[in-house]
Amino acid sequence: MLGFEPGPLVRAVASHNLRVNGKIVVFTPSFHDERAERAWSDFNRILSMMLEQRKVNIQRVEVNLTDMSLAIKQVKGIFEAFSNLSTAIVISGGMRALALAVYIAYLLVDWKIKPKIEVYLEGQGYTVRIPDISSILSFEVSRERLEVLRVLVERPKSTVEIAKELSKDRSTIHRHLSWLQKRGLVRKENKTYKLTPLGRLLT
Repeated sequence: MLGFEPGPLVRAVASHNLRVNGKIVVFTPSFHDERAERAWSDFNRILSMMLEQRKVNIQRVEVNLTDMSLAIKQVKGIFEAFSNLSTAIVISGGMRALALAVYIAYLLVDWKIKPKIEVYLEGQGYTVRIPDISSILSFEVSRERLEVLRVLVERPKSTVEIAKELSKDRSTIHRHLSWLQKRGLVRKENKTYKLTPLGRLLT
């Protein structure tokens, strides 16, 4: 995450041993601010000089924070591409909504290699490491229930339609839907079920 000053993120990059052809993804809010644009320009210029020999790719991702569920899903999609790579996630800048979206997205990814999570302390000039609490959170949505959620991504469907699409017994699908509904992941409308914003985060 990049705030209004490039310094914290530059120091974070310098503290990690980036590999040749490595990648840096910088999250910024989608609304434009002159200070943020200047920080991005300075960050790019400094990093180009620092990492010239390593050919590191720098990508900017603008996150729309007007809908937190969609923001989390957007960041989660980026993180999933790095789930089996050695990764560091650095949270800096003062945009609290973006920091929350990044951290929640991190918790929702099935990481093959656990990333390092660091938060830059503004005014102190150093970072603190965040413990890996994902390992102690019980994630109880089973693979079969995730399949039910994914079937509902495009449009609401009835129990019969879901059972047919997944080649499962209707009573089994009904149990899964009941479980998902109680936890706010799906909502029943007439005779069909649709994803809630919370449910969409898992698809």
